[in-house]
Amino acid sequence: MINKTIKLTVLIFASAVFLMLSASGAGRELFWLTSTVTGDTIGPIEKKPGASFLANGKEWVILSEKPGQILFYDSDTSKQHGPFVFVLNRIVDLGGFAMGISRIEVVNERGDILFSPDRERMSTQPRPVAPDVKRPQRWEPEPLPGTNPAEHKVFLGDLVVELRQYATSGILWFEPVHSVKYDWKVGDYSGSGGEEIDMKRLGLMASWRNWFLELYAIIDGETGGGIVPDKSYLSELRLNSGSGFGGHAGYLYSLVIDGNWNANIGFAMSYEMADLDLDAVVFRESGRYTVKDEDIEGEDADGLSESISVKEYELANVSKGVDMAEFVASLIGGIDYTSDFWGAGIYLLVDVYSDVDFKGSLEVGDQAHKLRADRTHPVCVTLSGWYSPLDSYFISTRASFGTETTFRIGLGKFF
Repeated sequence: MINKTIKLTVLIFASAVFLMLSASGAGRELFWLTSTVTGDTIGPIEKKPGASFLANGKEWVILSEKPGQILFYDSDTSKQHGPFVFVLNRIVDLGGFAMGISRIEVVNERGDILFSPDRERMSTQPRPVAPDVKRPQRWEPEPLPGTNPAEHKVFLGDLVVELRQYATSGILWFEPVHSVKYDWKVGDYSGSGGEEIDMKRLGLMASWRNWFLELYAIIDGETGGGIVPDKSYLSELRLNSGSGFGGHAGYLYSLVIDGNWNANIGFAMSYEMADLDLDAVVFRESGRYTVKDEDIEGEDADGLSESISVKEYELANVSKGVDMAEFVASLIGGIDYTSDFWGAGIYLLVDVYSDVDFKGSLEVGDQAHKLRADRTHPVCVTLSGWYSPLDSYFISTRASFGTETTFRIGLGKFF
């Protein structure tokens, strides 16, 4: 209540000062008019008889200058409008157009503002004070994905492609055929090029938002033939009775390029470990015996000490266990066709890194030799397909050729 009284007193005092300055001729009175509809402002207009201005497409003339009042004359219709009280924010009627007195100033000959009711009124308002308490930062939720389909499309010149997301699915699969070609070495002995390890695999595969993961068991791993060519000291070297486990994971970036046709590019990594039995015929020590010098006659006895140890060697079958671990990183590219009930695709896999490690060694003669292997070549072509005879259930097949030769059949479900 006290603040309102103070403001009213200041406003009355400012108006009185303004009227006194106007009456004394201490300066020129200027004012501005603002449309209440469009917000357009006209001014400055000098408040004196005969002063003219344009408003709403007409010329208006101020007829008289009475203290605290103003009168307007319409040149087109020769009608008078007013008088109106000349105060700030007063609405005046100019032939059906409402205009407000939005600004009043008293200026001297140099244009300096001597008095302005608007400034006096604003000076009475208290200045805002920043709060002492630190306000907590406002939490902004993450924006939701756009519903405009164009936001999820990629423009490549005149070709428009759309990002594709694979359906979430799970597959139980079996591979009766899975073989990988390796180049073998046993110590310094180079093996035959492209000898394969054949095995069977049983596993599970899951895919979610273009990520995929496989876990599988290895059954009946063995080499198809001899790992190294037969020699007098080493022959019939082969691996068999293999068993173990492995995993395969990766991601495919997929684009819809034309209706049901899709382009895919991605990467994959695999790791597997298997226990194998190594069988071979090797030249090895079979025993030792001691020869005394008196048992040697003639010149052969010259230079001999009292006795000498002699080793006997023989060809013998050897069987021992070795552990094989392999890590492979690959790049994937391909195209596929999908419809509501079936799909098919062709993919190219290129191994960019591979490492095969064996734990265990083979003794040949007096030396222990470690088994080593490298993939014969890094390229593999894969053909795949699926068919869904029932709602959400499907049958899948896959065949590969190259560094890996596989045939897979599986039963899956879309989620």
